[in-house]
Amino acid sequence: MYTAPLGDIITAHGLKHMIYADDTQLYLVLDPSKRSESVSKLDKCVADVKAWAVTNKLMLNDSKTEVIHLSSRFVKTPSLPAVTIGNSFIDSSASARDLGAVIDCNLDMKDHLKSVTRSASFAVYKIGQICKYLDSNSTERLVHAFVSSRLDSCNSLLFGLPKHDIAKLQRIQNSAARLITVTLDANLGSSTDYS
Repeated sequence: MYTAPLGDIITAHGLKHMIYADDTQLYLVLDPSKRSESVSKLDKCVADVKAWAVTNKLMLNDSKTEVIHLSSRFVKTPSLPAVTIGNSFIDSSASARDLGAVIDCNLDMKDHLKSVTRSASFAVYKIGQICKYLDSNSTERLVHAFVSSRLDSCNSLLFGLPKHDIAKLQRIQNSAARLITVTLDANLGSSTDYS
């Protein structure tokens, strides 16, 4: 209810928006023949949003503001001019974090996959270092908390990706499963080696 006027300000400038907690996103469809007009419209909207924030004793954090220009990887598009926010100029980035997912400018999810595989692989590595001290239930809980949760987060965005991209996630899941079975076999006294 407190941020309802913010939506009215954004809509008055002809932009679409999404507000989630303290995260506000503005969306603008760019007409290639009117790029400068569109960026000017965005600049004016952001200036009004910043003025509203100051009036309501809120702060628009320039350093956390990101601009991303979504386009097809098959069509060469000129770079987006910098967007003015207060005294800062924000250049468009190749990717931006959006509620846990990393969205890249071509929507091919490569940066998101890279982020997920890096963090999940590191978790598998760290659990692997201590699994000889854990029973199978504890290992399984750690795998679910630190590996499966990362692989499952935002996974609906990965639908339709090529198999070679999904295979990276499958390899991590297989490694995590091996951690659990090795711990289980160690607890049962088996000498089975899965490495």
